[in-house]
Amino acid sequence: MTSAISNESSLVPFGVRIELDMASGITAIGSRALQRNGISVCCARTVATAAPPKKEQKPQKTTFGPLSDDDRIFTNLYGRHDYRLKGALARGDWYKTKEIILKGQDWILKEVSASGLRGRGGAGFPSGMKWGFMKRPYDGRPKYLVVNADEGEPGTCKDREIMRHDPHKLIEGCLIAGVAMGARAAYIYIRGEFYNEACILQEAIHEAYKAGYLGKDCCGTGYSFDVFVHRGAGAYICGEETAGYLGKDCCGTGYSFDVFVHRGAGAYICGEETALLESIEGKQGKPRLKPPFPADIGLFGCPTTVTNVETVAVSPTICRRGGAWFASFGRERNHGTKGDWYKTKEIILKGQDWILKEVSASGLRGRGGAGFPSGMKWGFMKRPYDGRPKYLVVNADEGEPGTCKDREIMRHDPHKLIEGCLIAGVAMGARAAYIYIRGEFYNEACILQEAIHEAYKAGYLGKDCCGTGYSFDVFVHRGAGAYICGEETALLESIEGKQGKPRLKPPFPADIGLFGCPTTVTNVETVAVSPTICRRGGAWFASFGRERNHGTKLFCISGHVVNPCTVEEEMSIPLKDLIERHCGGVIGGWDNLLAIIPGGSSVPLIPKKVCEEVLMDFDSLIEAQSGLGTAAVIVMNKQADIVKCIARLSLFYKHESCGQCTPCREGCNWLNKVMWRFVDGRAKPDEVDMLWEISRHMEGHTICALADAAAWPVQGLIRHFRPELEKRMAEYARETEKKAATV
Repeated sequence: MTSAISNESSLVPFGVRIELDMASGITAIGSRALQRNGISVCCARTVATAAPPKKEQKPQKTTFGPLSDDDRIFTNLYGRHDYRLKGALARGDWYKTKEIILKGQDWILKEVSASGLRGRGGAGFPSGMKWGFMKRPYDGRPKYLVVNADEGEPGTCKDREIMRHDPHKLIEGCLIAGVAMGARAAYIYIRGEFYNEACILQEAIHEAYKAGYLGKDCCGTGYSFDVFVHRGAGAYICGEETAGYLGKDCCGTGYSFDVFVHRGAGAYICGEETALLESIEGKQGKPRLKPPFPADIGLFGCPTTVTNVETVAVSPTICRRGGAWFASFGRERNHGTKGDWYKTKEIILKGQDWILKEVSASGLRGRGGAGFPSGMKWGFMKRPYDGRPKYLVVNADEGEPGTCKDREIMRHDPHKLIEGCLIAGVAMGARAAYIYIRGEFYNEACILQEAIHEAYKAGYLGKDCCGTGYSFDVFVHRGAGAYICGEETALLESIEGKQGKPRLKPPFPADIGLFGCPTTVTNVETVAVSPTICRRGGAWFASFGRERNHGTKLFCISGHVVNPCTVEEEMSIPLKDLIERHCGGVIGGWDNLLAIIPGGSSVPLIPKKVCEEVLMDFDSLIEAQSGLGTAAVIVMNKQADIVKCIARLSLFYKHESCGQCTPCREGCNWLNKVMWRFVDGRAKPDEVDMLWEISRHMEGHTICALADAAAWPVQGLIRHFRPELEKRMAEYARETEKKAATV
């Protein structure tokens, strides 16, 4: 939950500071006090009827998205939705495969060697060197590639994830690795217990045949590559002679290549490379004496390379982007794949001013819902040292219904968040960060804690972070599940061991925050993108989206869509485009759409006619009388009971109100009571206007913005679906009259 008062910096007179005050979707309203001083305030999530003040604008882009793979930050979110060929092609698999094959064996080996790729199966042997062992004059024997997918190590499941979510990446990798080795067939030896993964892999091979990536003339290269699936002692062809990425003439390159999937019997020892070869040959799976090594006498007595699933699966991307790109990640001899902790030392040594300058130049606005400029907010902490330590608090108390973006970051990219804490801490002059995580997020808390341990062990945290002389600690604090603790001051109270209730402001946290010290509370996503901004530059981040709405954004899309998902896209992407491109569209088609809540449960819904043209950014949604909020897109089609949906939200806010403020405590209760009367039509016609007045009196009259969050969904329902409420009441009245007449 994160909120704030967002204003144009030009509206804020010298000496007046406007603070973010939002956590997990509650927007803090301090407008009354500011308006008394003659300051015009517009909350980023407030329902606004007037557009922001117009300025001279630079030429702007008119189309937004899709975000290219090269520009994505949270790469681990991808490949978890559609493992089939359509999804694989969208993620870049089989792209330029023909060109790679035609460049030849020497070029592929050169790129793999330049990448610094080392075996991902445990030994860490340089892959370029190992694959090069197979480069020898032809002696009449065929050459084989064997992929070891017999993942039996307790606690290990990475290869299983690749086969489950990215089978095409593995199959394409087999083809490219086969060309590099001069092999004409590959055996994928899969653990017997991995039944589902074997089926997914088999289905992917079928698709590759049909698409022309296997079979005769793979990718139009003349390279032939056939695929068989081995089950026990039997084998059957998986694909068709006319198909095309594997088989004869793979990808149209003239190269022939076969891939076999062989299911093992579950013996852990068969994970050893020579025992694995024995098992494929139908013998007892026991290791062989070496030498001779498999590169001399391997499968069926022929030259063979045994390699790991992950090692093969990354090879197409290395060839597409270049070995130098892959080698740019990680430290020497330990090259990573996502770029976390890359050049972190250089960023820290550039200093506080440089980081603040880049974050300001990026146009990054708070990703928790309020949209307050992050560069300005972080700059509030830049002040002379007064003897008190400074703290960074990361709000991971994600309790907004429909919102799960921060949870995905912590689950799949914890190091991105931890590195972001360090860089944001340097920008603020803080020496410690507290990550306040929702109590129910047990697995995510464990993952985060483990990642923090790894960062300490690697020297990225603690004393002398990354060898810069800067000391910084990160702590994880688990909440107890109260939604109100997503509000920034209630969150601080909770960390201090007090009851989680919002504080009066001023003083703001930047003056008196955690333990009475200067504190900045910010959102998980906001912190997590800061390292990439510093690495690539603020101008790069600002190149996405419209003016005042820059960068990339995580969108959580749920409800009546074909494929609910969390996806990273460019700010200002059209809402309709977002849903149809990433979720397969609305169930029943776009014409079956009823309404959408575009920014989590605390913003007003918008009907279908508005959804047609609206852009997913702060300003466009404010003009549409809604808000971007947490960017949790909740889709409702015509089969949904729209009144009941909003009534359920009213019940949620009634339950989560802390009861400290009378307008919120009493207002939430009345909203809930009347909304459930609307559900079955028992309400009176004048109760519609009464409910509107109650919601209007709740706005801006409480310490925090939970009352606003409760009022806005109801206001959106009345604004756009008043005829539906009146229809229900009329139907209920007619039925009541009929029953009375029959008595």
